[in-house]
Amino acid sequence: MFDGAAAGPVLDVYGFVPTGTRAEPVAKALHGLGRRSRKASFTACEVEHTSAELYLTPGEPVSFSGRCTAPGVDLLIAALARAGRAGTVEVYDPDTGELRHQVRADGTSTPPSPATERRRNS
Repeated sequence: MFDGAAAGPVLDVYGFVPTGTRAEPVAKALHGLGRRSRKASFTACEVEHTSAELYLTPGEPVSFSGRCTAPGVDLLIAALARAGRAGTVEVYDPDTGELRHQVRADGTSTPPSPATERRRNS
């Protein structure tokens, strides 16, 4: 279902959804908004759309990683907001691995935090 080649460059994305600790309710919320979802293991889920593919893992907060088209980042943020799930998406350059920016579900965008940079570089 994911076809990044059709929509331009594919970006590496990571993020978290602090409004839950289990991956399945987050996947179900995104599924209700037209994303395809399935259990990937006993506790993790995969969510797919034409503009993104994500792997959600449980924890405090629920985290995800995957690939997304550039327009798909905005679609993902909008879907999280519509699902009532606050969240943050970190967008990385696919060639250099550098953090480009962070986007929150409320639509605000921030430069990378030093803590995120340290985590990425360790």
